[in-house]
Amino acid sequence: MPIHISDAEIRAYANDETVLIKNLLSTNEVEDLRLGVDKNISNPSSCSKITSDGNDPGWFLEDFCT
Repeated sequence: MPIHISDAEIRAYANDETVLIKNLLSTNEVEDLRLGVDKNISNPSSCSKITSDGNDPGWFLEDFCT
């Protein structure tokens, strides 16, 4: 199903470098992504590193080799 991206969303992205596009992914696609992220977090490669510190609002893992 094609998704229409409005001019307002394009402007928001240009201004804020982020935009929420609702219903872009199906429930199954979101679940597949969640499972993939969980797998990467629980089995990081030897090239992974934690890129967050105690001042960050979340936990950030970089791993380009899984």
